[in-house]
Amino acid sequence: MIYLVYGRPKSGKTTFGSSFENATLVDLERGGHHTDAKRVTPKDWTELAQVIGDHTATPKGPIVVDSLTVAHKMALDYVQGKTKPDLLSIKKPVSLPQYGQANDLVSQLILTLRGLPTDTILICQERVTYVEQAEPEDDSVGSVRESVPDLPQGARQTALMYADVIGYSEASTKEGKTTYRLWLKPTEGITAGCRFDIANRKPFLINPTETRINTYLKG
Repeated sequence: MIYLVYGRPKSGKTTFGSSFENATLVDLERGGHHTDAKRVTPKDWTELAQVIGDHTATPKGPIVVDSLTVAHKMALDYVQGKTKPDLLSIKKPVSLPQYGQANDLVSQLILTLRGLPTDTILICQERVTYVEQAEPEDDSVGSVRESVPDLPQGARQTALMYADVIGYSEASTKEGKTTYRLWLKPTEGITAGCRFDIANRKPFLINPTETRINTYLKG
């Protein structure tokens, strides 16, 4: 099963993904030091492809890609022929064909993980978009704020299409205590949902973990 979890930085995404038993954390953002998951830290698309290939050959448990947003940037560097960071060079503009090639690479990564017998957790940063929507009272058109996974449209559509669970992660702090919420139902301004019948359940989970989300989805 594929989980697609997105949200702002420090909103509990990595903690949730790492709660899956025997998970391998593909830590592209280098932010998983606080977890107990097995971490691998590929530096570029070539190393990432090797990690995915090795995991596909002998899957030992769930895999967490943290994040797909960074993976897409690695794919762009790969199609541009960029092999390592260079602080003294000016980055060339990305062409539309190169965006398409990077989208294809990320889509293939998702499809490869989709075929595994173990769970896959794809983590993304959040992108805020504004969608035109007709006003019910008249014929005017207004803009509605919507949070979506931070990916170019082509890669984002593939991720949304193949995900079995799409969750929006957020954090709030009160009196020094931080609470994490994972929104799992379509809500105004939030892209979320799943293939399970959760009509009679709350729209979000508090402090989500593998155990809690399995209980939530299965009722």
